[in-house]
Amino acid sequence: MPVRSGRPTDAEGLLTLRSRVFPYRVMALADVRSGLDEAAADERFGSFAVEDGDRLIGWGAASPGTWSPDPGEFHVLLVVHPEFRRQGIGTTLAEAVDAHLAKYDARRTLSSATEDGVEFALRQGFQATDVLHYARTDPRLVPDPPAAPAGVELTNLAALDLESVYAAFVATAADVPGDQDFGQIPLEVFEREVWKSAGLNRELSTAAVADGKVVCFTTVLTTGDRLWTDMTGTLSAYRGRGLAKVVKTIGLRAAAAAGITSAYTVNHDVNRPMRAINEWLGYSRVASHTGMVRMS
Repeated sequence: MPVRSGRPTDAEGLLTLRSRVFPYRVMALADVRSGLDEAAADERFGSFAVEDGDRLIGWGAASPGTWSPDPGEFHVLLVVHPEFRRQGIGTTLAEAVDAHLAKYDARRTLSSATEDGVEFALRQGFQATDVLHYARTDPRLVPDPPAAPAGVELTNLAALDLESVYAAFVATAADVPGDQDFGQIPLEVFEREVWKSAGLNRELSTAAVADGKVVCFTTVLTTGDRLWTDMTGTLSAYRGRGLAKVVKTIGLRAAAAAGITSAYTVNHDVNRPMRAINEWLGYSRVASHTGMVRMS
């Protein structure tokens, strides 16, 4: 099947394809559209599509690491509809992506693979680095939230400003396990890709404030009756007080009241403290991915 370049009008088809392959991911159509619009305006982005009739069945994309100061860092996404696998579509898309990366001196390429895609990624020159677990819970069934420590005010992102949330994000993201350094995201990128994300639900994104600053927070994205916890972080000086459990629980209880029936998240296998909190919240594993890195 022929490969063509991706285009902004692929947004609905891409969301349908990704939702079929990754049903545990929650994405807003508006965010997919804005991502494709951004890609169309920057030649460093490369996207490639395969269709069966008018249906998008394969997608390959290379994007620069906008959260990283390293101009040689790129991210790769490769998705093929399950009904069309083992037909060479993935290989063809990978070749198109690699040809694009060769133009931009991609020295460090990051990706992830589902359990049945690990061998394919290894054949493309990637090395396995870590394991990520996706999990789901019903927010209507989460326990009552623990009491917040004295001196801590609970609020949500709707009541906070961009700069205070960004400061907490950068300070805590540096400790996130994995191959990507989230702690160096520029403010303008954070504002565009996180703060102004169409899917970000600031009312359900909960935060704890103490000593005049955001000390713990969780960012969540919603679409319909589904929710995705994108990031939870606690400043190092305030860890060990149960703040992450408090803000996550309050956020999920609020989500249930707002009609959310399924909440999803992802954790690195090595992040046992956060996994323990999520197990307490009733999360159960629905899929695992393997982190992949290719150096060149």
